[in-house]
Amino acid sequence: MIDFSNTTITRTWGVFILKNKLQPTLIIAGVIIIIAFFGYMYTVQSTPAEEKVEVIAEETKESAETSESVDEEDEQAAPITKDDIEDAEKVFPFDMSESAVQDAIHKMSHQKVKADKKWGALQITPARIDRLIEVIQANDYKHESTYLHILNNWKDGDFSRAHHDHNSIWELQGGTVGKATGVLSAEEEARYVQRNFE
Repeated sequence: MIDFSNTTITRTWGVFILKNKLQPTLIIAGVIIIIAFFGYMYTVQSTPAEEKVEVIAEETKESAETSESVDEEDEQAAPITKDDIEDAEKVFPFDMSESAVQDAIHKMSHQKVKADKKWGALQITPARIDRLIEVIQANDYKHESTYLHILNNWKDGDFSRAHHDHNSIWELQGGTVGKATGVLSAEEEARYVQRNFE
């Protein structure tokens, strides 16, 4: 049992001070309790967040692998047909103006990007990409290198920068509304294609 007979409590500036031999022991115990409490709170709150980050990272990686394999399957399963080529030649004649080329790339990019507003849609097909490259190479456009850079990436199946591609063309056209903010997921793109092209 603790003897409190030698203990006095005084009030100085609104704070109670315990004066006796127990004071250092109580201070140390208080510090240990505070450290234990904050250690527990840190452990409880940081562990789930770290697990969430790991789960999100794994889901993102799986989603990227899935969309890459879907893209590869689509490219392998759908060879360019004569009808595809005729469609591309009809949509993109060799005498296209530079603004028409910009408009085509802009509208095609809508299939791949997130944006608040999208005006116009042209489905991306390998035949259309090839045809636009041919048209650009056959003409002398001011921003030819930009168009070819975008279309060659797309031809290689790389749409990871489609939002930047969209915004490059959008800026050349003097865009003020509808800036792309990201790339659509495979599911979002499928819904866009169904809504606009099927």
